Amino acid sequence: MPVSFRPLARLIAGALCASLAVPLMGATTTLLPSTTLVIFPFRSPEGADPLLGPEFIKTLGETLTTLGGVKVIMGDPATAQADYLHAAKADGGEYYLIGTISPPLNHAAPVIEQLVSVRSGTVVWADTAYINSERDIVDQGPRVKKAVVERGTRGYLAILNAPIYTPPPPKKGKNGEPEDLPPEAYGLSSKPGPPPKVYASASHPSRFVVLAIAGNAVPQIGRDYAVTALMTSLKRHGQTVAQGDPDTTRFPHVLSDSICKSTGAGYLVFGTVSINAPRRNLDTNNDVAWADAYLTPTVYDCGAQKLEQPNKPVHGGAIAWKTAVDRAADSAVTSYVLKVATVAKSS
Repeated sequence: MPVSFRPLARLIAGALCASLAVPLMGATTTLLPSTTLVIFPFRSPEGADPLLGPEFIKTLGETLTTLGGVKVIMGDPATAQADYLHAAKADGGEYYLIGTISPPLNHAAPVIEQLVSVRSGTVVWADTAYINSERDIVDQGPRVKKAVVERGTRGYLAILNAPIYTPPPPKKGKNGEPEDLPPEAYGLSSKPGPPPKVYASASHPSRFVVLAIAGNAVPQIGRDYAVTALMTSLKRHGQTVAQGDPDTTRFPHVLSDSICKSTGAGYLVFGTVSINAPRRNLDTNNDVAWADAYLTPTVYDCGAQKLEQPNKPVHGGAIAWKTAVDRAADSAVTSYVLKVATVAKSS
């Protein structure tokens, strides 16, 4: 049955008035220069009201302007997506914001937002907002502002907040000469640190690259563990697998093809997870009476440029929430992910 987007369009339009009526908190003055942000119209799903994207960004732009600290320029709606970078430079923007409004899921419309650096042309921040009330749109303002300001002023903050280091006086030896102190005496460590994490790259390609897993109301520890569980299951089934860089590939719906090229992957795996367990148990990794995990995997075939997703989430249950996620991930891999890859290979 096709989904009607009219109620959501009316909801977002109503937020246009609500954003002016509800006082916005957090507007502060600052000595730091404002960062210029160009906002281009968000793309709406097929069959949705064409005003859905423009109404969303209009409310978001007004919210950011009211908060202050970010100079907002609304991009020309007639600008082609391929010309966003050039247009943002011409408008004097330091960053530009793009996004996609997805079909509603569980009575909320996922809105995928991506912040692109005009200097490098790469995505430097991404987030998914779940819009199911008027206030949800206005609440995105502080999140977007924080992302823009943190990146636009990091150079100034490094200068203003530079620590003043005073070295300790040299310790004297038996004969009064300065004694060589171990690195720990200066707040350093002589122990080797952990090696930097290596993410998927075209120079070391894997058949599967697992990207970040989203999850409304699921804390970061649960979303990260879902990524680990998927990778572990794929390896256990004899597949080559690597993890995508979360800074640039957290929400790949818009940039799937470019992620495939940069990682050399055959298939991208991402999706959503839901964990039915008290948050305190996830934070402390304690067992619960029973935990249910629901994983909805999405597979992007890089060769066929095709997106595949099951009709319903895959379930896993156990006393320990991590075991529940492990079972859901293993069922998702065996019942769906590997079957998609097998069918694609044989077709």
